[in-house]
Amino acid sequence: MEQNIQIENLCNILRRETALLPQGGRLPAVREIMRRYGTHRGIVDAALKRLEEEQLIVRRKRIGIFSRLASDSADLRVLFCYMNWPSSTIREWVECAKRYVTNRSGWKLTLREIHAQDSFDRLDLSGHDALIMVLNNRIVQDKHNLDWLSRLQLPAIVLDAELGFLPFSTVRMNDGFGMLDACRYLYSYGHRSVGYIRTEPKISGPPQLADYFRKGTELLGMTIEVIESEVSYGEFSAEKSSECIQNYLDAHNGQLPFTALFCESHDPAVAIAGRLLRCGIRIPEELSIMTRGGASFPPGTVPLTLIAADFEQEIAEVFNGLRQLVRKEICCFRKYLPMRIIDRGSVTEVSSTSGR
Repeated sequence: MEQNIQIENLCNILRRETALLPQGGRLPAVREIMRRYGTHRGIVDAALKRLEEEQLIVRRKRIGIFSRLASDSADLRVLFCYMNWPSSTIREWVECAKRYVTNRSGWKLTLREIHAQDSFDRLDLSGHDALIMVLNNRIVQDKHNLDWLSRLQLPAIVLDAELGFLPFSTVRMNDGFGMLDACRYLYSYGHRSVGYIRTEPKISGPPQLADYFRKGTELLGMTIEVIESEVSYGEFSAEKSSECIQNYLDAHNGQLPFTALFCESHDPAVAIAGRLLRCGIRIPEELSIMTRGGASFPPGTVPLTLIAADFEQEIAEVFNGLRQLVRKEICCFRKYLPMRIIDRGSVTEVSSTSGR
């Protein structure tokens, strides 16, 4: 049983390598395959025999192993796994990936929704050449999931996760610098007191968005009040965040002790802005609001100024990296992309001597 699994795993690897070669291109020699994949001669011979039967390769005695498949006839088969959360960010990544493969040849994309409580061991990767996963930081740091990721035999990219020193490939926006840019932007409009509403769950481990934002306010001499919305993983609850700001207003007699509010996530920020408007707080005349989101997000009913990620660029970098990983041009890579300010009129200038 174990030997059959080893043969099938090696077959999948060699199929991917064969698909990337021009017709008649040479594969590595048997000894090189044994060395590269840490296996023995019997496994290699069995895998090569299977590929011969599939008419993917031809073995020429004392000459080498050659591809019989024209490279342009085989698309790279990518499995895109994403969490089943009501998040506009995840939805946008999925749509960007679909558009990318639709507009380019050489890719075949399969989408699969996964649940946070699912065991990755049950994830069927057969029939795929590469893997993209959208995972949150808590799931990535789970030891069982780390073990599973480390055992993967196909090229994989974890999208937009804080991996620290973990040896996995990722593409993500540079949230740390993005938070600092957001602080500088508010500072440039005269804001010296800022409310920060946390709409993503707290976890232990790497620095979080609030940590970067707090550091930015310290560097600029601004005051900050962090408001916890008590959102759990998988919620991204606009309703809970809206109720949180209402409770805050009730506890402070309807007054806000800051001139600007930054919200971690776009969907809750829109709900919060709507609640503030219904409470009679004018945006941006009485309170400036800023949030984090995607450059392609529509303004919506309450247009909010964004520190924005470019999801189209992010997905393009993912597929470029995958192609290099499959071709073994690289063994691991990380790409951090800059964010930018999109002004939608929800931040206005205030006097630096404002009483709040």
